[in-house]
Parts: sequence; structure tokens; C-alpha cells
Amino acid sequence: MLYTVSQAAKLLDVTPRTLRYYDNIGLARPVSVKENRYRYYDDNDLERLRRILLFRSFGFSLQDIESMLQLSPESEEKLLKEQLGILQGRTTELIRMIRLTKIRLQDIQQKKKG
Repeated sequence: MLYTVSQAAKLLDVTPRTLRYYDNIGLARPVSVKENRYRYYDDNDLERLRRILLFRSFGFSLQDIESMLQLSPESEEKLLKEQLGILQGRTTELIRMIRLTKIRLQDIQQKKKG
């Protein structure tokens, strides 16, 4: 199936401008550009874009991502496992902070009651 820039952007939860930018820098080219200059993306393009967006969410630069898109499946799997570990660590820390905040709020509320 082919998707216009607007359709692809909506599916990926990004702006059409982002997709055009990735095309302009050569990071994610659409499968087809018609005479009217409309860009069309296919499912393979969307998969590549999802990978780009995932790597961006990890904080990697677009230059780094360009190299990362060339990784073997095994190397990408290793990278994703490392990132998952980092995210799980952050999650654990956030849960701890939430727990401590709730305890402190309870203390304040108890003191207000007197």
C-alpha cells in the first residue's frame, strides 16, 4: 500500500515536515515521487521511518542513525537490548521517585491535619 506524506505522518505521529526533511537529507526517501512532486511511502519506508524515530527517541543524532540503519539484525538487536536496559533502569528510578513523593505528600497532609 502507498501512503501520502500526510497519511504516513499521521501513522507515525510526526509532522509531514519531518518526513520531508528526512527525504531532503537522504535519510528516508519515499518509494515514489510523482510528477506533481507528491511523495508516496510504502510499508518498507514506514518500517525504516519507525526505526529512525525509535533511534531519535534514544537521543541519537541523525548522522549516527544513518550508520545505525546499516547495522546487521544481530547488531541492532544488541543495541536495542542495551537501550531497553537503560529504559528499565530509568523506569525503576522513576517508580522510586514517585513512591518517595507520595510518602512526602502523606507526611505533609498528616501534619496539616495536626
